[in-house]
Amino acid sequence: MKTAVEFLASVLSQTGPITEDDFNSLVEQAQEMEKEQIVEGFNFGVYDGGALIKKYKMSGEQYYNETFKK
Repeated sequence: MKTAVEFLASVLSQTGPITEDDFNSLVEQAQEMEKEQIVEGFNFGVYDGGALIKKYKMSGEQYYNETFKK
């Protein structure tokens, strides 16, 4: 799995000039990938790994929204 930054860099390095709309679309895709990776990582650490379950009583989606959507 590529990180969001790796995805964006890969696409931009393989294309020629792109429109502003295409660029914005790629950035949106990368941001959604980043969100998914953060949510999955949080959920794995809290629920699958179990180490943080007592400290955080929320889902990865809630964590993302509270941390990054201020």
